[in-house]
Amino acid sequence: MATSTREVWDYRALVANLARRQLKSEYKRDFLGSAWSLLNPLLNLAILSLVFGTILAFGQDIPPLAGRDSGVFALYLFAALILFNQFRRTVLGSINALRGAAPLLRKVYFPPDVSLIAYTLVQMRQALFEGVILVAIIAFLGDLSPIMLLWPLLLPLMGMFSLGLGYLLALLAAYYADVEYLVEHLMQLLFYLTPIIYPLSRFDENEPEVLGIGVTTWLAFNPLTSFVEISRDLLYVQTWPDPIQLAIVLVLSPLSLFVGYNVFRVYGRDVTEVL
Repeated sequence: MATSTREVWDYRALVANLARRQLKSEYKRDFLGSAWSLLNPLLNLAILSLVFGTILAFGQDIPPLAGRDSGVFALYLFAALILFNQFRRTVLGSINALRGAAPLLRKVYFPPDVSLIAYTLVQMRQALFEGVILVAIIAFLGDLSPIMLLWPLLLPLMGMFSLGLGYLLALLAAYYADVEYLVEHLMQLLFYLTPIIYPLSRFDENEPEVLGIGVTTWLAFNPLTSFVEISRDLLYVQTWPDPIQLAIVLVLSPLSLFVGYNVFRVYGRDVTEVL
């Protein structure tokens, strides 16, 4: 692993160049250009807030925003969406990033995974940008606490966790194109199996069971639950995260990256030939 890691480090300039290229090309042909990096999450937020917050009244169960007596569903939702969207974009983008690097890989050698790393960095930047917007809105409506300064540390942890899965899925998709379609559907399922549009407290009374196990227990097995709950704790509630959820994130993030990276290095040596 040491040799492979050193090889990636030797190509760090290429990682930076690919990241800049991704940033420039992402909205190049759109009329509003890079403004979509702001409009996309805000439009998605507006739709979800209308459907789940207003029409389905999910906002009745949420905790109050720090510094206010009542909750703000759109901000409660946004604090979780930022992390989930970073995860979704990184995992799906890793598949496309490896495939998109194929023409260049056939012409010149470089570690195939540098394109995945570059894409991960771009998505971390996007998540940070969205977080700054959220903090600005919270500053206008509520209070700001020094504990919010810990939130950016969550982004590289999500980056490691997502990239680890991205390594595995990009490798599988290189050999089996159907994987990409399956992952897209799984992302939709994961969205509803993660407490994004609803709080865990919604199941405090009359908690439903699946196979004899409570729903909250099943949700706890989803690592994304810990990520979005910590994000809300730091930004929205502005309190110290749950120690168990924090431990899950701190352990699973490097573990995911370690497993994904090593599997890709062992089984992805000839991936260029099948791309």
